Amino acid sequence: MTTTPKTTYAQSSDIPSDIRARSHLDYRRDMKRKAIAELEFIPFLQSALIQKHGDKSITVVKYGGDAALWFGRSDRQVTQEPDYRAESGTGELYFYEFQYAEESERLRFFDFKLSKVGKKKRGQPRVPHTDREFFYVVKPELQYAFITPEWIMRHGREGSVPAWGSRPAYRVPKDVFLKECTNGGLELEATIRAVDDRNYLLEFQHEFLDNENQRFSRRLQQVVDEESLIRIVPKTLDGFYIVCYLLDKIQKAPDAPSVWLMYLLSFFREDMRAMDFARFMHAFDFLYFKCAELRENELYAIRPMLDMVKTYISNRVQDDGSLASDPNEAPVEETRQILFAVNLLEDIMQDAIVSWNMELPPIRRIFQTIHSVRQTASFLRAASAQTTS
Repeated sequence: MTTTPKTTYAQSSDIPSDIRARSHLDYRRDMKRKAIAELEFIPFLQSALIQKHGDKSITVVKYGGDAALWFGRSDRQVTQEPDYRAESGTGELYFYEFQYAEESERLRFFDFKLSKVGKKKRGQPRVPHTDREFFYVVKPELQYAFITPEWIMRHGREGSVPAWGSRPAYRVPKDVFLKECTNGGLELEATIRAVDDRNYLLEFQHEFLDNENQRFSRRLQQVVDEESLIRIVPKTLDGFYIVCYLLDKIQKAPDAPSVWLMYLLSFFREDMRAMDFARFMHAFDFLYFKCAELRENELYAIRPMLDMVKTYISNRVQDDGSLASDPNEAPVEETRQILFAVNLLEDIMQDAIVSWNMELPPIRRIFQTIHSVRQTASFLRAASAQTTS
């Protein structure tokens, strides 16, 4: 791997603590776990509400601060608004908080954040919200429940939750809570499986970054001449990737990220290797999110590039669910590299819609760019089983 002549690096002893801190990509992965479940459960929630109210006109949409984007350039999307809004044909509105229990065998209580349950004014007792309910899914039991804040306050007790850093919450005893649950049948089972498949792909693709972190930790550590690194535009895709990776690690940005971004786009090739494609998308993602402003001509260049990236991905879909094309490369690793790129592509697309009003098809489900999430997840699970057997 080549680097630009003016890029120099120090030894591992010079690494500051923040190089090991959670990166922006780690943060977005964590936020996406929540988004995967919330987006996948919209059809099931709508079906359950139609059954509950006997009104086939009810529609459900994502609501709250993360309704349009599951992560943010700031914390502006962190709100106390419910996760879903349901509307009947007559205009009646219903709001729902979503909670999802991955396991229940070891649980003694089902916990609810105080602020989600009710309002509190200084010197007065907390009052339950009356404009929303909780839509709670218990995965192991394949059950769900609609719970009102008033019911939670009546049946729960305030206490600290160790799993939440000992923060206080309303804690409802497990046996009391499960009596309110309903069996979700095959529809709930299929929804849970879809959530599992997408989370599997999310963790699998992130291992690309873990592998790169390990590779760079041995060879390229902390930048000595940060000013040179920030100002010197790399001359190759390889150089772009290395410099962007390191700037990301030291939480720096180029002086003119949009100029770098436009230059980077010229390195895209439809016949590039999957590894190079993943590195291209890493640099693309890094530079794009460093741009506080984008001019019209820059947005004009980014828009067709997103289409070319999507075409690159679709051209590598195989009958077995893998995403590969080079017979000299391992299909599992090519699939990982392309999934890593898909993960970044969908983040860029959704941000471009929200931040720049770009006309793009919105991301309604995480990994919707993949032709068949179920098939790709099955391919990877089978390959993993063969490796460990």
